Amino acid sequence: MKHPTYRLAGLGLLAWLVSSALGSLIWLRVALGDVRADFERNGQLLGQTLTQRLNENEAVLHGLEALFSALNTLDIDATHRYAGQMLSRYPHLYTVGYQPRVAKNELPAFEQEQRKVFGADFYVKDFGL
Repeated sequence: MKHPTYRLAGLGLLAWLVSSALGSLIWLRVALGDVRADFERNGQLLGQTLTQRLNENEAVLHGLEALFSALNTLDIDATHRYAGQMLSRYPHLYTVGYQPRVAKNELPAFEQEQRKVFGADFYVKDFGL
């Protein structure tokens, strides 16, 4: 026959283990909820930032379209001024430029001409479109 003190100590230890496990589960559930809320909040902020930048990029492209329509010709100096202003206004943009459409049979001559300006490693990457 077991001594009542051992039985009481065993029940106390069991109660402590159960309450510790329940406390841990509650803490984990709250922590998981906080992490999930942070993730959703960060995802919404990222989505808003992406939407804002896409809208800004579209505005820059619409501005270029308006510039070309207003001038009715390609003015390289006006394009450079516009690009400089847009790059300073929207620091997430890396570059703004104009690339003319070049027929496939004119591509080697075009690349050769551009190498004089941009260096020997200039080439047009063709995606077959």
